[in-house]
Amino acid sequence: QRGGYASTSLHDAEALMYVREPRQRRDSVVRRGILVLGELEVASTQRYLSWTTVHAGNRAITFKPHPLIDADAFTFARSRVRLATESAGQLIAESEVVVLGASGTATLEAINHGTPVIAVLNPRELDLSVVGSHPLVRQVATELELIAALRNVTARAQSGTDVFFLDTRLPRWRQILGLA
Repeated sequence: QRGGYASTSLHDAEALMYVREPRQRRDSVVRRGILVLGELEVASTQRYLSWTTVHAGNRAITFKPHPLIDADAFTFARSRVRLATESAGQLIAESEVVVLGASGTATLEAINHGTPVIAVLNPRELDLSVVGSHPLVRQVATELELIAALRNVTARAQSGTDVFFLDTRLPRWRQILGLA
């Protein structure tokens, strides 16, 4: 028994820790266009990729499909949309705005870089995202909402956000372990 669970039911795991690295201030980074990040659900990605392509105006569009989905699964004008090979983190840092279909780690990465996010969510599904109320995140469900979000996107410089704050003294762990 460990922590009230049978030892055979537990697996050792290494904790994931986000370290808040100093980022360039947003105003010192040249931002280019709209980044569309794909998700696992092809139909959903196709929907918001198509909407973005139609309503981006004269802004450049870069598309990065989910790593498990081949780009050939999507229909888009290759003359209008650049297919990305760079890392998502690099693309997020260089983009004016990110359009995606979920509020996961890519959203956290965007917040860390001060890059606005438009999360196109299925209105029939429950969204458990805790970042939906962040000032850089706009959640939309319809094409009209996406149009409004693209028109009104404003980049806010976020230096030192608390999303990745880590107190290196680890006071909560010290308290739990009786070391405080």
